[in-house]
Amino acid sequence: MSYDELATILQNSDMLQETARRSDCFRHAAASIRVRCSDLDMDQDERVSAAISMTLCELGTAKHLSPPLECSQYAVNADRSNRRDQGNCVEALSRSAQFWSSYSGYLRDVPQLCFSFRRWHDIASDTARDIYRNITQEKITFLRFLTMREKDTEQHFVALKTYLSNMDDVTSDLRSLTDTFESLSRDIATDLDKERQ
Repeated sequence: MSYDELATILQNSDMLQETARRSDCFRHAAASIRVRCSDLDMDQDERVSAAISMTLCELGTAKHLSPPLECSQYAVNADRSNRRDQGNCVEALSRSAQFWSSYSGYLRDVPQLCFSFRRWHDIASDTARDIYRNITQEKITFLRFLTMREKDTEQHFVALKTYLSNMDDVTSDLRSLTDTFESLSRDIATDLDKERQ
């Protein structure tokens, strides 16, 4: 990511946060813009509609101003299929310097909002990919550890089995020697008893 892209994202993140803090109207308009960003990049009519919606949200916060009637079909909660000629609404907005200033500002902001939405999405996707990659690496490392531990346990088991088998042989040899010593001892005792008699 270039320095200019990062600067633009950071600058526009303030705009995104401000939009999120505003009324539900702004949140709905911003959500609508985010969903239609691919259309907004290429379609001037979509950008104009989005700017009109944001302007109407702003005008809705003013107590002493009412939006032009020509723009009512562009309110956030209005049915999009009923939208007709934007020219009448834009012309009505142009009659007031305040309305026009808001509209033209939002018209400039829409592409920047889309750019910010896409970059945040890209960053989130990159982060998700990195997290997935890290988790996968950790699982692979853990599975290797378990495999090595299983091999070590198996080797220890084989060694223990060999040791126990050897111990059985030693025990068997000791029994045999014990039996031999007992037999010799009886023979010696018998021989000694015979000699005494």
